[in-house]
Amino acid sequence: MQIDAWGGWRQVWRDGVAGERETQETRATPLQTFLAVRSGQMNNPSPVENGIRFARLWDAIKASAAADGAPVDPQMVG
Repeated sequence: MQIDAWGGWRQVWRDGVAGERETQETRATPLQTFLAVRSGQMNNPSPVENGIRFARLWDAIKASAAADGAPVDPQMVG
C-alpha cells in the first residue's frame, strides 16, 4: 500500500500489481486546517484515534517486512 503523506491519495498493490490510485480532493492545506481547528472554526478532522490506527499500521508494515512480506494483522501487533 502506498499512501500520500497528506491523505490526497492511496494505492493498493496485490501480488506485485498496482491497483488504481484512489484520490480525494484536497480542500485545504494542512496549515489552514490546523489554524481552523485551533481557532475553534472546525472540529479536528484527525483525532488521536487516527494516529493510533496509523501507528498500528506502521508497526504491521515493519513486522511484515521483517517476516519477508508475510501478511500481518495490525490489531495483533504492538
